[in-house]
Amino acid sequence: MQDAGQPPLAAATTATISSPVAEERILFAINPLEIKTFFPEGIPEFGSKECIQWEVHDTRFISGEEWESLLQDFSPTVIVSAWTTPRITENILNSSWFSVKYICHLPGSVKKLLPPLAFEKDLLISNWGSLASDAVAEHALLLVMACLRRLPQWNPVMRLEGSDYQEQRVEMQTRTLYGKRVGLHGFGKVARELVNLLKPFKVKLSAYSEGVPHAFMREHGVKPCDSLATLFAENQVLIECEALTQENQGSVDAHVLEQLDTGDVLVNVGRGAIIDEDALLRRIQAGGIRVGLDVFSSEPIGADSPFWQVPDVLYSPHIAGPAQDGFGLCSELARANIDRYLKGLPVEAQVTLEEYQRST
Repeated sequence: MQDAGQPPLAAATTATISSPVAEERILFAINPLEIKTFFPEGIPEFGSKECIQWEVHDTRFISGEEWESLLQDFSPTVIVSAWTTPRITENILNSSWFSVKYICHLPGSVKKLLPPLAFEKDLLISNWGSLASDAVAEHALLLVMACLRRLPQWNPVMRLEGSDYQEQRVEMQTRTLYGKRVGLHGFGKVARELVNLLKPFKVKLSAYSEGVPHAFMREHGVKPCDSLATLFAENQVLIECEALTQENQGSVDAHVLEQLDTGDVLVNVGRGAIIDEDALLRRIQAGGIRVGLDVFSSEPIGADSPFWQVPDVLYSPHIAGPAQDGFGLCSELARANIDRYLKGLPVEAQVTLEEYQRST
């Protein structure tokens, strides 16, 4: 592994055993933090294959021009990418020297890494697949319970004394999740895992997701709603986990948010742009609701964000995905997928154009 203080180029390592695919070249274009996150024991070698070269390049030191030069000089057939991998532009994709056949993306969305043109170039693309779904659902449950129990108010109340302390404990009006009406905006893998997590709390579940058959929701014991406004009007806890599309951007607008009553909880672990954030700020300022947000339309929100000026909001820094002890599963999937590719076998967790368009 390259030392953080050294120049960006690292020595290539060549394996020496037989392979059905000749002269495969694997480029790990990730930084030291990403190596530590996904490969704490070091970059894996693929020593069971012949004619395989692999190199590690620290993305902290690669400019746009250097990125193109690196791709030309090393001519990788496989790129292992993460959050800081430089973008593979349309110009790169259209270049005669572009040699990449497979992009093994360690995290989730590849939208910042690749333009839609990549799906016209017969590129094989994979990511962490469904591994994040359980963790996102778990984090959503955490935010819901923290909001119901008024976690943002705990520290201020703990600083009080005497009658002020006793009075504010009551004024917090903590609530339980048991028996609540819970609405899910979205019915993908995260939402379906939430159905499993919420069952012990004996909640009444309903959901709305454009294009998802009502019969499919009923199969999971969930009542389908005919509109987003109805979902918000009929439930006390709303969990936003819908995939983002051009059509539903800002769909949780002022009219939808007006359906929330005093004490209701809204949690977003989906995509920030699903919610009209200006309308959300106005609704929070109007008072009465409790909000937990893991995502925003633009991140990080920064010290001057108006969100810091509103009460009863619990923030988490876009960490609903795999926890630190879950990234090992992502790297195991990546290693297995690269091995499958080298053996000519189907790769798992492939990214389709439809999934790409629904991501951010």
